Amino acid sequence: MKRQKIEAVIFDLGRVIVNIDLKGGIFKYFAQNAPCSDEDTMRKLVNDDMYRQAMQGKITPEQLHEKLSDRFGLHLNYDEFMNVWCGGFSPNPGMAQLIAELSGQVKLGLLSDADALHWGFIKNNYPEMKYFKKPTISFEVGITKPAKEIYVKAAENTGAAIENCIFFDDLAANVKGAIDAGMQAVVFENPQQVRRELAERGFPKI
Repeated sequence: MKRQKIEAVIFDLGRVIVNIDLKGGIFKYFAQNAPCSDEDTMRKLVNDDMYRQAMQGKITPEQLHEKLSDRFGLHLNYDEFMNVWCGGFSPNPGMAQLIAELSGQVKLGLLSDADALHWGFIKNNYPEMKYFKKPTISFEVGITKPAKEIYVKAAENTGAAIENCIFFDDLAANVKGAIDAGMQAVVFENPQQVRRELAERGFPKI
């Protein structure tokens, strides 16, 4: 089947633009009594009801602090909790440069399942976020991947038709959701793979 022209490139955030230490900080509590691979931890996180409530904006950061403190027996005040909750991120080498290179050549979109604390921290600490003029963040829209509506919203926020968008996400289920919604989508591996995929779609300068 012939590929549609690409007018917008949409990225996931965690484990795409930024890395997440899933064995440290608050995340290690979610992985208790589960296999230790990052993939298993991510599956456990995205299926956890409390985590999803935060991602969908159904509970406030203060309520999240209270609920997690009760659930895991944490003894952290709110400021300490915020530091731990947002302490597992680090830059994914090569992604900031790639985003900067794409800026001006193609419309850029951001589609992430993120809560208010994580998004606030990343927005304020990662300069490459400035290239995403209208990001689609789950807690703001009240929907998480792989619901069709969030992909439709992400495409709308770029100003491109959904079939002219390509989405990169680290989770196969989210990529399938994007494809089912009408996007082109690829499971993210690394910045070099993104460059190859885009070159195949007519971006020889990337």
